[in-house]
Amino acid sequence: MIVGIISQWIIIFITLGILTWMSRGENSMEKKSLLSFLVMNLIINVGYLFELMASSREGALFAEEIQIGGMIFLGYFMCSFFCYYAQGGLPKWLSVYLFVFDFLMLVCVWTGNMHHLIFSRITFRTVGRRLFLMYDFGVLGYFMVGISIIFPLLVAIFTILAYLGRVGEIGLRRRVVYWSLAMGTIYILASVFMMQECTYVYDPTGMISLALTDLL
Repeated sequence: MIVGIISQWIIIFITLGILTWMSRGENSMEKKSLLSFLVMNLIINVGYLFELMASSREGALFAEEIQIGGMIFLGYFMCSFFCYYAQGGLPKWLSVYLFVFDFLMLVCVWTGNMHHLIFSRITFRTVGRRLFLMYDFGVLGYFMVGISIIFPLLVAIFTILAYLGRVGEIGLRRRVVYWSLAMGTIYILASVFMMQECTYVYDPTGMISLALTDLL
């Protein structure tokens, strides 16, 4: 547990360093989307750190709400980045639809202790020296996964394939592939973690998007 907490602090400081380095220079829309993507990932990391340090049901649930809040907007900013990078703009209908829906889901997540729309059957158990938060998704939980996580991924994939299918400079096409691999890996691993929660067995050390913790 101590190793996990220390390594998590290291990941947070590395992310802050990357954010500081990338914030220099011209702020294009794709760069702003990328920085926002990193900020959401930082929020997920901070929430995971709180999860590791939680000693009560309320603290663990609060940390989980932080993580899911970051995950909700992670897809939006990834989708935004590739639309600006490959197409020069984010369709207004898509921007409004995703942002409004994500904001409503965020409100539902952060008020999860008042209803069972997102979380249900919440338990907090101690197994050995480790603490486990266990829950199932409520009515809106699976809907949130579909619209806030899966849909932005599909839009990003379609945008990338459409861009690579056009004739263009090989250097730009190669950079799109590199960005796709880097951001896609982070996003897909974080999404797999979310799907793991749907099985009603949640182990906070299984945060795949923060796999460096498990490697240390």
